[in-house]
Amino acid sequence: MPDVEAPDKTIVYVRLKDEPPAPPPPKWPKVVKVVAFVLLTALTAMSLVTSGGDLGASSEFSRKVVKSPNKGALNKVIGMDGVKEAFRQSLEWPLQHPEYFAGGLSAPSSMLLFGPPGNGKSMIVEAAAAEAGYSFLPVSPGDLLRSLVGASGARLRAAFKAAVAAGPCVLFLDEADTVLGIRGSHNSSDAVVAEFLTAMNALNHANATSGKRVVVVAATNRPRKIDDAVLRRFDRRIYVPLPSKTALRALWASLTTGLKPKELDELAERSVGFSNSDIQGVHKSAVLQARQRAVDTKRAMRRGAGTFMTALERARPTTDRAAILDYFKF
Repeated sequence: MPDVEAPDKTIVYVRLKDEPPAPPPPKWPKVVKVVAFVLLTALTAMSLVTSGGDLGASSEFSRKVVKSPNKGALNKVIGMDGVKEAFRQSLEWPLQHPEYFAGGLSAPSSMLLFGPPGNGKSMIVEAAAAEAGYSFLPVSPGDLLRSLVGASGARLRAAFKAAVAAGPCVLFLDEADTVLGIRGSHNSSDAVVAEFLTAMNALNHANATSGKRVVVVAATNRPRKIDDAVLRRFDRRIYVPLPSKTALRALWASLTTGLKPKELDELAERSVGFSNSDIQGVHKSAVLQARQRAVDTKRAMRRGAGTFMTALERARPTTDRAAILDYFKF
């Protein structure tokens, strides 16, 4: 038989004129998606808050704890004799001489360091903790601030918890004006400030009743930006000044070699008003200039007193007199 071609089975549907149009797709799936997203975000935020502001926040801060006792650590810090003595009184005395604080006198449990930038506030806090035999927990604004509501305060709570577990410990809050700013301002978090006040109240009670001592030390270049209620919680406010002429001479001696005593004296005289970081910047600039001259002249690099004098003449201190006067008025 000859092959017979199969008929075309394509079916065509034709809508009659009197047939009603198909209804539009329902909009409820979008609503469900929005509700589901909101619920998921809320549940995630709650889980982050209850876990310390971030998953594993407590263990994260515990890993940041530094334990390196060093009896001579403060002696390596140039200058700041008054600040060193204040740390010895606040950290060493309560552990070595508890009888000094008998009869209702409590040892300081919080300190605020303020003053011009670039003078080694972080360095002296870490050195003081090491000399007194305390653990050291540094906390920066980046460690605390989070976008989720309540997460920043919870991370601060986790930091306090880690400090208590590592006691005796110094909990160091750097750039405190960023985290503990005036409530209601654009750069502060009211929840973080409230959490800090609550944590400080609990910490004072814990220091008085337990053997593990925790001292909170905050540092700022802008003390007037800190909330008033937070300022009242600090037992001591310590001004960290610009280096004295003696400290400047010692700093130049540590940065240079082969300079005569009179040359060091002149460098220190011309450096009055400069911070530690300013002097280090001047030193780097002078070394770069000397290296450039050596390359241009194809001679050995020489770094005499004149090289540093020239760099000092071109430099300007980062803190002006008006700012210094404002620190004294605080």
